[in-house]
Amino acid sequence: MGDTDGDKGDGGSGAAASEGRENRVVIEEVSVAIDRRPLLAPVSATVEPGTCLAVRGENGSGKTTLLRVVAGLLRPSSGRVRIGDQVVDERLPRTRQQVATLLGGSAAYRDLTVWEHLLLIDASWGGDEASVDHRAG
Repeated sequence: MGDTDGDKGDGGSGAAASEGRENRVVIEEVSVAIDRRPLLAPVSATVEPGTCLAVRGENGSGKTTLLRVVAGLLRPSSGRVRIGDQVVDERLPRTRQQVATLLGGSAAYRDLTVWEHLLLIDASWGGDEASVDHRAG
């Protein structure tokens, strides 16, 4: 696996720090193997709210596999991913509210903008159109 570069914030104080802990993404020694073949070596990282994580690496190093695990689309062979204190699982409403992915191109809706894709995903998971700007912002 390539490098993971996290832009880490200080977490703030008071209510901001509490909110930060609730929305912090924690990747703990996540690895993936299929039929005993390793697809992703163990990876750990913490992403604070309002920051980003750059996932870099050679072709076949496990970048997309890691992103699928982080989105809850693929279960890791070991380790776990949490948002706050909840383990990520795409079947859970909270995960669907907090994580959106577009891994690979969408063959069905090529003419939609990124924002329109986000609206479509949000609507398909029962999001409230009146508050979508706040959630996506």
